[in-house]
Amino acid sequence: MTHLLKTLLFLLSLGVIDFYINIFPLKAITVSQNIIVQNSENEKYTEAEKLYEQLFSLYQQGKYKEAIPIAEKIIVLAKELVGEKHPDTAEAINNLGTLYREIGDYKKAEDYYQQALSIYREVVGNKHPGTASSLNTLAGLYYYQGKYQEAEKIYQEVLAIQREVLGDKDIATATTLNNLALLYQNQGNYEGAQPLYEEALQVYFLVLGENHPDTATAMNNLGLLYQYQGDYQKAQNFYERALTVRKQVSGQKSPDVAQTLNNMALLAENKGDYPRAEALYKEAIAIYREVLGNNHPDTATSLNNLGLLYYYQGNYIAAEPLFKETLAIRQQILGAKHPDVALSLNNLALLYHSQGNHQEAESLYQDAIAIQKEVLGKNHPNTATSLNNLGELYRIQGNYESAQPLYQESLSIRLKVLGEKHPDTAQSLNNLALLYYSLGDYQTAEELYQQALKIHQEVLGEKHPFTATSFNNLGELYRIQGKYETAAPFYQQSLTIRKEILGENHPDVAQSFNNLALLYYNQGNYQSAEPLYKQAITIQQKVFGENHPDNATYLNNLAMVYWATDKLDSTLDYLTQGANVEEFNLAEFLNSSGDELRKQAYINTLYGTTNWTVSLHLNYAPENQKATDLALTTILRRKGRVLDAMSNIVSTLRQNSNPETEKIFNTLAEKRSQLASLTLQGVGKMSPTLYGELIASLEQNIRQLETDLSNNSAEFRTLNEEITLSTIAQQIPENTVLVEYIVYYPFEPKTETWGKPRYGVYVLDHNGKSQGIDLGETEIIDQLVEHFRGNLAYGDISDLDNLKKYAQQLYKLIFEPLLPLLNNKKTLLVSPDSQLNLIPFAALQDNQGKYLVEDYSISYLTSGRDLLRLKTKFQSQSQAIIVANPIYDLKINDDTNFMAMNRGANLRGGDLDALQWCCTALSGTKAEAEAIIPLLSQPLVYTEKDAHTTNITRIKAPKILHLATHGFFLPDVKNSPPPTLSDTQNNLEANIITSENPLLRSGLALTGFNPQGNQMSGALTALDASSLYLWGTKLVVLSACQTGVGEVKNGDGVYGLRRAFVLAGAESQLMSLWDVYDEGTKDLMIKYYQKLTQGEGRSEALRNVQLEMLKSEKYYHPVFWAAFIPSGDWRTIE
Repeated sequence: MTHLLKTLLFLLSLGVIDFYINIFPLKAITVSQNIIVQNSENEKYTEAEKLYEQLFSLYQQGKYKEAIPIAEKIIVLAKELVGEKHPDTAEAINNLGTLYREIGDYKKAEDYYQQALSIYREVVGNKHPGTASSLNTLAGLYYYQGKYQEAEKIYQEVLAIQREVLGDKDIATATTLNNLALLYQNQGNYEGAQPLYEEALQVYFLVLGENHPDTATAMNNLGLLYQYQGDYQKAQNFYERALTVRKQVSGQKSPDVAQTLNNMALLAENKGDYPRAEALYKEAIAIYREVLGNNHPDTATSLNNLGLLYYYQGNYIAAEPLFKETLAIRQQILGAKHPDVALSLNNLALLYHSQGNHQEAESLYQDAIAIQKEVLGKNHPNTATSLNNLGELYRIQGNYESAQPLYQESLSIRLKVLGEKHPDTAQSLNNLALLYYSLGDYQTAEELYQQALKIHQEVLGEKHPFTATSFNNLGELYRIQGKYETAAPFYQQSLTIRKEILGENHPDVAQSFNNLALLYYNQGNYQSAEPLYKQAITIQQKVFGENHPDNATYLNNLAMVYWATDKLDSTLDYLTQGANVEEFNLAEFLNSSGDELRKQAYINTLYGTTNWTVSLHLNYAPENQKATDLALTTILRRKGRVLDAMSNIVSTLRQNSNPETEKIFNTLAEKRSQLASLTLQGVGKMSPTLYGELIASLEQNIRQLETDLSNNSAEFRTLNEEITLSTIAQQIPENTVLVEYIVYYPFEPKTETWGKPRYGVYVLDHNGKSQGIDLGETEIIDQLVEHFRGNLAYGDISDLDNLKKYAQQLYKLIFEPLLPLLNNKKTLLVSPDSQLNLIPFAALQDNQGKYLVEDYSISYLTSGRDLLRLKTKFQSQSQAIIVANPIYDLKINDDTNFMAMNRGANLRGGDLDALQWCCTALSGTKAEAEAIIPLLSQPLVYTEKDAHTTNITRIKAPKILHLATHGFFLPDVKNSPPPTLSDTQNNLEANIITSENPLLRSGLALTGFNPQGNQMSGALTALDASSLYLWGTKLVVLSACQTGVGEVKNGDGVYGLRRAFVLAGAESQLMSLWDVYDEGTKDLMIKYYQKLTQGEGRSEALRNVQLEMLKSEKYYHPVFWAAFIPSGDWRTIE
């Protein structure tokens, strides 16, 4: 029952956070006092002194490249003054090496460091402070390169020299102790680092006293170690002491003070105190900007950290400019191929990754990896992090084949550099395990999860959140395999750890209660599952309120317990609560800016509950009115919502608003995006209390902005209408009913199994009375649909009897059963689902051989939810527009199967071959346009070269938009699988859709439609159509073949122009379902417009034309009169 699970998985490194740690010899440009003092009257010594002052100044400003020629001049002077083999010359060479290290040219840095070391060894010997200092600098370089073994060996050698020559209580010895401690710290060897830091600090206290900058630095570094160990109070104490000293010694606005403020901000961030972290980061940035300037590496570091803080809060809009500014500074100061530039690329990639901009993220990750491999080498921790993150990007897209080698390479690096017992190694093992879990290789996943658990236990201890997560992940792995007895102790251990270290009222504890309850549910132990789910709900609501997505998960899970124990009232109660929470989040998520595929994935997580509500009613409680209402309400809220998410309707409204309204739109989009990101990311580093407060604050801001926007924008007010049976019923006339078809999967709660997909249908009248019935398996009905539509669109016109046979068989299955529900209403608002979108109901025949068009007036909707759009009328902003007879300007390839050849060249449309699309001119559309121009009031006409996409995309709410051209539809190459257990898992990552936007797979061919080289310069896709501004357009007529057909997917209606024009704001559409003859189309259109101008309703006018054609000798066959269907508002245009 993975679909019930809300599990926490320890996934990826969120970029390498830049922080400040002093490696003393690496941060210093040293000056030889001998050169300056001994011969101060010599002009060359005076020149050397000035050069050293320049060198210091440039170094402090972070202008390392500009400093290099100065350092080179100093070396020349040193050689002239004291000779090549002199410690002062070695020191000058060492400084040049440090500059190259700062700009990331590690090869040159090492060359210069080795030259300096060679001089020291030759001149003063191996056991000399100068030699030790030079070795220390070289070890620091190896540390930066991730060559930890080489660095450690040298540090140990240096330390031995210094203890022997200088003694234990010397500052140089303390410096090496500090650097070796730093090395151990970054290897995760905190136990080895702590005594070294402490010994170094004692030396500084003894020799320099407490109020000295170097003592403050030592306290700063020890604070950072305690921070890593999770001892935040000790870390805070050391940071505060360091800050006090630095303010006294260096002043309130020194870089050292800013450095400590930055580290204190990082500590506050780790503690989950984001407001304090933000204030501290901003204070540090202000000091850096004032003292060091905007373009300094230290300024960039704090900007980067503030960006990461915003990232963790889901505030991607605020994070992006900070990441970009950081990258720009580093590229300018350090050069394009610097490790810090790679870090910035990695963090910016991570941001785009989270926003769903996968293509941009992939490119940035690859750039970061290329820099890191070139500069740092293949075996560096930072390289491993970027490889891990790129692997995670591929995994979340389902590209397991590309993800696996990246995960493996990252793991290999971490094992080699950091060793087996390091948290980052455990992370790589965990991520690789998750990959094998997704592939169904549970045995390999188990081995890797076990290794990660062992590392967490040894390095972090039993009582650590990551250890608890490892226990949880193993429990889930065993549960999914049905190894319930094995899974139980792992879930129990995870729960025990979380309760002890996080407290009873932490969301992770709620998650553990949920997961353990899920295990009991799987075992049929409903009595034990019930109280655990209730505890999860209590914690969730106490910490986050009622509207968090996890609360919906727990409510729905509890409903399943009651369903399995035949407690119908409780089942309905909790399913209703869960559905309401899901709707709240669905509305917020879909209206936020960001990743459309992630939005679609979020809707996919709700398929399980949609099917549960319908299945509960139709299969278990068909006479229960509350069950009926819940099922239909859920259908109306969710059917077609995926396509709503894939369009950029809110963006279109924003662009067409006045400045004041546009500003509110922008602010609302930003807040909604932050709320959606924060909700999906979870608590993260924040305290649950702060997280809950932040969620509540964002929700309150959003409610106020929505109120303000509703007052300013009628379009937004229409989009934001509450979806209930009552609000929709109010839009249904008294003699009319809504007929809502749905494909659903029956669910059996006791065996936890899904049945074969079936059709159901619901009817809603103007009084708000809902009824619903099951119609049978989709396989049988869809076969008839295929035969029926095939005979209509492509069959032999002379063989009307065969067509009638299928029309009557289909009538018996999908229409006759609902007759008792219609209560003799003759006006139907039909919202089909799945394959039923492809047929005209008007052409079905009853038992007496009468077509439905003869007894019923039928209009179509993508969802009954669209009726809410009819509440508000919008004014047209221009006259009617006609688009006809485009110049496609394409050469038809001989091997292109472009039209149904048995219909002849005057048929409109064809199946467009993937990359070989071409269109022939439709001479009939020109005549059609000329015929209807007199029927419209001075229409604007775009024909031939003017019938291009630019003119169409510029239109703004014409009263009527008539498009006479080829239409195209590309069927999806992949079939939609039924919602198996894994598909309905409440886990966004399991539902990321990797196929292209379905709105790109249908559209209209306009002037310049060009298939060469995969170009579609003249194609108006459904996605383009959804972005048109048609609020005030009364009617869109698509006089072309198959324009009513889009990609069909269960639960989402039609992914084609039919839905796109609804989203664009059009009140109604007239579209075709198959290839249409020019002559028949022209006659139908002329009569249709004549009846519209005479005041007939939009659906009534079509029905009357169809009845006339049905009675005629020329057009009696349904192939002529049934091809067009009316969709949307059925009433008169005026």
